[in-house]
Amino acid sequence: MLEDILGLPAHPLFVHLPVVLLPLSAVSIVALTLRPAWRPRFALPVLGLLALGALGAVAAWGTGDDLAAKVGLPVTHSELGMWTALASAVLLVAGGVWLWRVRRADPSSARGVFGWVVSALALVVLVLVTLTGHSGATAAWSGVAATAAAPGQSAYTMADVAAHSTPADCWIAVDGNAYDVSSWIPQHPGGPERIEPLCGTDATAQFTGQHGQTEVAQATLKTFLLGPLA
Repeated sequence: MLEDILGLPAHPLFVHLPVVLLPLSAVSIVALTLRPAWRPRFALPVLGLLALGALGAVAAWGTGDDLAAKVGLPVTHSELGMWTALASAVLLVAGGVWLWRVRRADPSSARGVFGWVVSALALVVLVLVTLTGHSGATAAWSGVAATAAAPGQSAYTMADVAAHSTPADCWIAVDGNAYDVSSWIPQHPGGPERIEPLCGTDATAQFTGQHGQTEVAQATLKTFLLGPLA
């Protein structure tokens, strides 16, 4: 699976396809189910959007696994991404068959049960995309929000770090900087036990041993930055 595009991680680029196109496709399918007269004009364009969105979901899932191998990935987000990819693939097959059939159907004909089944599946995909996007955004930005909300402080000490040594309030030191990784603990793919022993300590050796100087890992860690150590 493609891991990088022009030096940037591929995953955050691919996710834009399912995040935009799958909800649009889902709403469009429901609309076509309710309004048969729209089907001849819009069935094929909706099928095209659905195909791109489903392929984007699969690509986002695959590149997410690649990114996880480098920096780790929240368990909830990873699982939701998998279910979104699978559900969108099923919707592409079922919805594709239905859209292809109704593109030339008589608008005055009965809507049929199959259209409602496809619409229900489309709504399931819509919910999954929403949950997956929210969990990903939370994982990516929770550390930034926490840092922005914290009182300003020019520098921290190891005593400050050591004072935050519980899983609920977990700070670590890495390469001369303090980080609040409390929100990352329950989402760590290796389980909370991989981080909890590091709370309140200098975790430079552990972080470097696991990730080295990987740019993506460094960028992810930076989202939890509090400030430099004095």
